[in-house]
Amino acid sequence: METHHLLNFCSEIVDDVIDGVKTPPPEPLDLTDPKVCCQVFEENNTDMNLWYNPMIMNWWWNLQQGIEKALIGTVDPEEWDLTVTNLKLRIKELPKNSNDEALAKESFERRYAEYIELSKVRPRGRSPYFDLMRSFVCELAENMPT
Repeated sequence: METHHLLNFCSEIVDDVIDGVKTPPPEPLDLTDPKVCCQVFEENNTDMNLWYNPMIMNWWWNLQQGIEKALIGTVDPEEWDLTVTNLKLRIKELPKNSNDEALAKESFERRYAEYIELSKVRPRGRSPYFDLMRSFVCELAENMPT
């Protein structure tokens, strides 16, 4: 009986210690790292079949910053999680009170549509056929008579 109480007491102490341990929150992702940015962008946009391209990603960042700049004073700023549908929602929040605001909103919508189309193109180096074709062309070039 005494052993049973001792085991219960020890179990409670261990449970209290475990409950008291706080794990630190995970480090925020470094979206300036191209590999991390690529992974997050493609994971967050798999439903739209979008591919990471460094040049187009810079355009996405510029679009996001422009949208946030245009929204200053109307809605709270928001950190972008690299999901393009969230950018579309932010564009919808843009005011159209004046002719300039309407033109700016139209410009953002046009750029958004253009970047979507460009992001749907799979980079050549990530095509499943790229390595196969490269090795074929290299072998062909090596076997050509001089």
